[in-house]
Amino acid sequence: MASESSFPLPRADIEAALARRASGDPAFGELLRHDPKAALRAHLGVELPGWLQVDVVEERPDRMVIVIPVDLTPFRRPTIDAMVGRPPRPPVAGGDATKAPAGPTAPPAVRPPTDAG
Repeated sequence: MASESSFPLPRADIEAALARRASGDPAFGELLRHDPKAALRAHLGVELPGWLQVDVVEERPDRMVIVIPVDLTPFRRPTIDAMVGRPPRPPVAGGDATKAPAGPTAPPAVRPPTDAG
């Protein structure tokens, strides 16, 4: 499981770690295929919001998968803390002010996507 100090990891790192674990642990691979949110909870130790859909696609020799990434800026640490009910952590001395709120700043609101287009 990722330590709190290292979360959030870059998305590519999370995906690579999940793929490695699924390859080496058949039970985790089945969990990832059939209940990806439970697998992410087990691996990262966080509860994802109910509105967030997580899809897992397993590549095969006759199918290649290309993922077009979404902008994950709204899912920075302060927002994830708010989503999972943890109080925001204080900024670290010498940290990057663009990556952590300074003082008691509230994280940006994250709303589920709507189907209205």
